[in-house]
Order: sequence, then C-alpha cells, then structure tokens
Amino acid sequence: MRRPAWCGSFALCLAAVLLAASAASARTERFRWSQPTSSPVISAFWLYWGTSSGSYPTHLAVGIPVKDSTGAYYYDLVVPDADTIFVTVSAWSGTLESVKSNEISRAGLTSGGGTTTPPPPTGTASSAVVGFALWNASTSTVVDASFQNGDSIPDSVRSCAGIEIKTNAYLNASGPGSIKKVFDGVDNGCSGNAVENTYPYAWEDGGTVGQFTCAPSLAAVGNHTLTVTPYDGDNCTGAVGTPVTLSFTVTGSSSSTSTLGTPGQPYILP
Repeated sequence: MRRPAWCGSFALCLAAVLLAASAASARTERFRWSQPTSSPVISAFWLYWGTSSGSYPTHLAVGIPVKDSTGAYYYDLVVPDADTIFVTVSAWSGTLESVKSNEISRAGLTSGGGTTTPPPPTGTASSAVVGFALWNASTSTVVDASFQNGDSIPDSVRSCAGIEIKTNAYLNASGPGSIKKVFDGVDNGCSGNAVENTYPYAWEDGGTVGQFTCAPSLAAVGNHTLTVTPYDGDNCTGAVGTPVTLSFTVTGSSSSTSTLGTPGQPYILP
C-alpha cells in the first residue's frame, strides 16, 4: 500500500496530524463504519476528510482499528474546533483500494472547546424515509449507495439482492417506530415482511447494520415498485409519515456492472 509522500510511517502520519490540530483549539470526533465480508482480506482503512462536501484533501491510513460493542470499526479523529468536516473511508487490500464510502459530516463548534458528543435523535416520522441502497446480500456488499427511481438491479446481483430503506435518526434510534412496505402494489397489511419495527429497515428483511438478507422477490426480471410508509409507532400505528415509492428494473443480462471497487466498499454509520 502506498503511503503519502509527506510521511514515512503510520506513527509519523499520526503525529503530523495531531501536531497540526494542536496549533488551534481542537476537538475529537469518533467515526464508525461497517465493512462487508470481502475477498481479498482487508489490510487497512484510510480516512479522508475536508471542509466541503465531496472534497477530501486530507487523508490518514488508520490500519485495522478495533471494533466497538456493536461490531463496528471506529477511529477518533482530532480536528480544529471551528471546522465543519466531511469524512469518507476506503478499504485497502495490498495496493487495491475500494471506492470511497458514503460521506458523513460533523459541524464545527460555535464556541468553547472539548470533545463533541453524537447529536440526539432528530427529525420526525413524517419525513423519516430519506433514500434507498442496493445490496448484494450474499456478500453484505453495497452495490449502489444511492439507489433511485429508474435504476436497475443487474443480473449478477439479483439472485441475492436486498434493498436497504434509509431512514432519519428519528427511526434509527431505539424506541417505537415502524416501516410498512408494499411491493408491486400487493398490500399485505402489517404482518410478516410487510412491516419492520426495528432499524435497519430493508426489503424484504433487515438484518444487522451492514447486513441484509436475500430478497427472493428481487430475482424476478422486469419492472417493480416498492412503496414504504413510516409510522411513529410499532406495527403501523401512531402518526403516519410521507410514503415514498421506488420504481426500478431487474435486468436479465450481466451487462450492467457494479459500482464497487476491490475490495468491497465500507459504510460509515450515523
């Protein structure tokens, strides 16, 4: 794996970052991410960050960090207090680097200093569904982190695909809340695969964070729709939120290609 030209070892890299941060008032931000099972074996992760979305002029090789009690990797990054930062992570296997993960941002401090803490759950059930992601469930790998209307599930994935239903912090937190799911117009009420009361949410079923089960319905070639409706109570009870419909195609050829590099793409957790 190639190191940045400005440092000769991980220790020197880390020292340089800490020294630069200490020149001004600094805070510590903890970032957590999941990594799908992949081959070849992951040898290291790199954190990338900057002060504007999509631009990451600074990066740091963090090796293979320890995992927290949920099984997620984590790393504590020291950054200037005033800076709002945007962070992404990639996985390395030797000289092979994955595509970068989803981006996450952390706001700078307006006054004072010290270590920031994760913000409390925000938002409401009314706008709880914020997007979708396509997964290869057989390898727990993100195929498309922003799966949208008009997109396709390729033949190479459809035998064991899953669609993650992304929700805001209101439904991601512990406590009541549910997602009702209607596939291809078939409304099965609030039972079985048609409802989930616990994050993460998916079609057909959510597993743990970063892992979803195969959805047999997604193996059918053709056009499909998935309509999901959030509620602030379990089992489709309480205040109902805004339904969101995803229209997509399952293809029968292998001409479509995955957006992934090698190894698999990490996913930064909220």
